[in-house]
Amino acid sequence: MPGDEVRPDERRPTRRTRAALLARWGLAAAASLLAAGIWIAWSPRRAPEAPARSHKPAEVAGAATYTCPMHPAFVTADPKARCPECGMKLVPRSADVAGEGKAPERAALTGLGAIEISPERIQLMGVRTAVVAREPLGATIRAPGFVAVDDTRLVAVSARFPGWIESIGSGHVGQLVEKGDVLAQLYSPDAIAAQQQLLAVARWTDPKAPSGGRLAGNDYQRDARVKLELFGFAPQDIDELVASGAPNRTMKIRAPVRGFVGKKSVLAGAYVQPGTEMFQVADLSSVWVIVDVFAGDIARVRVGQQAAVEVPTYPGERFEGKIAFIYPAMAQATRSLQARIEVRNPGLRLRPGMYGDVTIEVGKSLAVVVPAEAIVDTGEARYVFVAQGAGRFEPRAVTVGWTERGKAAIVAGVAEGERVVTTASFLVDSESRMRTAVESFGGGAPRR
Repeated sequence: MPGDEVRPDERRPTRRTRAALLARWGLAAAASLLAAGIWIAWSPRRAPEAPARSHKPAEVAGAATYTCPMHPAFVTADPKARCPECGMKLVPRSADVAGEGKAPERAALTGLGAIEISPERIQLMGVRTAVVAREPLGATIRAPGFVAVDDTRLVAVSARFPGWIESIGSGHVGQLVEKGDVLAQLYSPDAIAAQQQLLAVARWTDPKAPSGGRLAGNDYQRDARVKLELFGFAPQDIDELVASGAPNRTMKIRAPVRGFVGKKSVLAGAYVQPGTEMFQVADLSSVWVIVDVFAGDIARVRVGQQAAVEVPTYPGERFEGKIAFIYPAMAQATRSLQARIEVRNPGLRLRPGMYGDVTIEVGKSLAVVVPAEAIVDTGEARYVFVAQGAGRFEPRAVTVGWTERGKAAIVAGVAEGERVVTTASFLVDSESRMRTAVESFGGGAPRR
């Protein structure tokens, strides 16, 4: 019937058409299964993933403990406590430092992940490992310093009575003078009067008369001599005065110690009054080395610690000393605290103003130690690669305490007995970053 005709778009597929469609979908499914099988066969075998670690704070599992980076043996539950040995602030103690057999906590390292490397490629890369050990490790602090005059050996030569400078002898700035050298000669009427008093006592008294006699002169001569010594006369000048029997027109201003003239404040012909400083003489047989201790090391520095100074003027030589004083205030410009080291200088080789490197010995402590070259330092993070066997290497964030002679103390991150990569760490680091980057895009890489 005309009303019952089927339009072309409403026609049902024939049996032959349905069979062709089924065959087409079957071929597509077979191709997909074949591609999946090839991909699985080509992809590297991965070691079973470690069970997820809990990121709960230590307080959930048990009481948190804290330790000193310098003295790991000291452990406390008080986070505000200070180390009784060195006064440093405490850090959270990881399981490896505690030595309780627990696995160390893993810190997330962006862009890094565990990798597997074939034995052939490990040999080709030259990867070497070392065992993490617990051993005594001496700690040192290196800081810049400069040589300064020892204030206790700086002597001012001042006038003790009014007068005029007749002449300048050895008192020129920078000149090395011996004790007793004449720095200048001073004319003073008061000095002449004091000399005449001693001569008068010596003339009218008899030093051999018995004590208490009218002409006994022991006490009078002694008093007159002491008066001249208090005026600044040297003993040899007083003896010369008594032997000659006549007063000297000028008084000799002599150097009180052996050293360098650091300051000259008078000229020939100048008038001086009592208390006027004329010269300064610096005894450099012992000097100070002022060292700048940065904020992170202040708590480790104490009075009495041994220190050594090396200056570019004498390569390879070390001048030994001890910390004698720590200044109370920090320098605002450098945020450092200055410490004073006393150094013997018998040959006068160290001169004020010299700069050098200072090494301070802060003592030995038992610590978890790795070779310093095992630590990868990016500036933002420090980590090592832990060898877990079968060519598997895991990056591990570490907290470094101090270093000495190629070894570094690890406060947290690795445990005693583990193995860390020491050579070719940068190659392992590059491999880890490349694998992690590829996997982050959903891809994979074959074991190499």
